[in-house]
Amino acid sequence: MVNRRFLRLKPATGCFCYIELSMDVERAIEHLLDLHARAEARMDKAEARMGRTDRQIEAIQKLMKTGMKLIVRIETAQARTDAKIDRLAEIWLKRPSNGSAKH
Repeated sequence: MVNRRFLRLKPATGCFCYIELSMDVERAIEHLLDLHARAEARMDKAEARMGRTDRQIEAIQKLMKTGMKLIVRIETAQARTDAKIDRLAEIWLKRPSNGSAKH
């Protein structure tokens, strides 16, 4: 089925001219359906990539939470170690140097 139309143009000369436009409606519909199917396929691929990306982001978040917990544990242990070293240094500095009791 061919649909014929005329397009009225006014070029720079000021004259009107008519151009015949013919379109095969069935082919146009088939073309649009093909474009739509390809767009759907691209969207499906994009959604699959987004799903993978979401899982990767969740895994990274878990790693970061675990790392932060580990850092807190290390900082706590470091604080205890620092306190022990401070006490040891304090004791070491208070003891007599050559065995005589100097106060």
